[in-house]
Amino acid sequence: MRNNSSDDWNATILIIWIIFMGISLASAMVDGVNLVSNHKIFEGIVSLAVFSIVAFYIIYSSLKNMFPSLLSGERAGQQKEKYDKFPHFGKELDNEKVSMIIEKSTFSDYVTKDGEILKNVCVSDDNKWICILGGYLPADLICGYNAKKNELLAIDGAAIKLPFKAKMPQIRRDLDAFFKDRGIYYKSLPKNAENSYYKARHTFGLYIDREDFGSVRYLWEKDLANEDNEYLSSDENGHNCRASDERDITFAIFERVLSDNDILKIAENVRGGRTSLSRFLNFQNYLNEFSACNCVELLEKIEYPANAAGIDFLFDCLGDVDEAYFRPAVAALQGYPRQAVTMKIEEKVKLAYENYDVVGLAGLMYLAKDIDYNIEYIAKMQEQDSLQEQVLSQTQNSPNLHTLPTKF
Repeated sequence: MRNNSSDDWNATILIIWIIFMGISLASAMVDGVNLVSNHKIFEGIVSLAVFSIVAFYIIYSSLKNMFPSLLSGERAGQQKEKYDKFPHFGKELDNEKVSMIIEKSTFSDYVTKDGEILKNVCVSDDNKWICILGGYLPADLICGYNAKKNELLAIDGAAIKLPFKAKMPQIRRDLDAFFKDRGIYYKSLPKNAENSYYKARHTFGLYIDREDFGSVRYLWEKDLANEDNEYLSSDENGHNCRASDERDITFAIFERVLSDNDILKIAENVRGGRTSLSRFLNFQNYLNEFSACNCVELLEKIEYPANAAGIDFLFDCLGDVDEAYFRPAVAALQGYPRQAVTMKIEEKVKLAYENYDVVGLAGLMYLAKDIDYNIEYIAKMQEQDSLQEQVLSQTQNSPNLHTLPTKF
């Protein structure tokens, strides 16, 4: 926060100092002119030049010390951060803990949905971290990129200055392609970004853990959407533009988090038969985990039996316990008949076993525990100890699954 009284005092001192230096400079100029008039031209020019340089340096140094933001171009209270191994979020995420996670993670070049390989953007095997020019950042907490200013945009309202190298054409193209592929792409920060961030994260303690990144980002997007109560997008020039009519919302649902009112509009249209629910039930059509939460919320709003066809979509959301849609999907399934849910659990568990999908199986076990259901297929397969040990290891390593049963 800017200290206005301190700035006012500094300004007063600076004005007095400038007046004093002005008088001194005028006096030096008079002495220099006298030297020149007495045919001591060289001495006069040297005297004027030396005093002018010294005066300029002293005034510049005073300005720099009293008003650093005036000469650096930064806003009051904003400090320039070094782009290091953990830019910006390092302290908030606990550097030591993050270092251990990064060391255990495997990073590879990002591959877009169209199959394009981006050599200048690497992602971790769990898709939670990105590496750009040697800096490791939580993917969910970075919301955009401004190529013109050479900055990454963070959801807490910060603009992270990239190294000068990032201005190279190929790197700029890769960064642009990466954010476009993820579906949510801000070229300028929303005006309430910082406030929405602290609203979203206040329940997560001093540090944000990896498994909470998605939840924090979703709550941030939801708060911004509810404040605007309209779908926010950007035109081709990066300027914010809005679309709040029903046609635009039904397209926006696949790209960004919608407001509660917009979800309610779609739900009313589905219940009234004006829009088909099936158009929203393809999990692959959602560009990211946050937009997929729109459909989870939509199914809850429609309620059973009108949302019966959505049960497969909700089970698709159980495939990754660390994504933002996981817990909301578990909660939404509570509104379906128990028999329909348990039958689907048995069906999906069998497929998970056959495909050695340990992560997917862990999500199904979490749901079964949540509704107090003993999975029959697992009981029949108890002799397969090796797979059972893998599942138990998965549940123990994920903070989201600490309540899972340790016995089948």
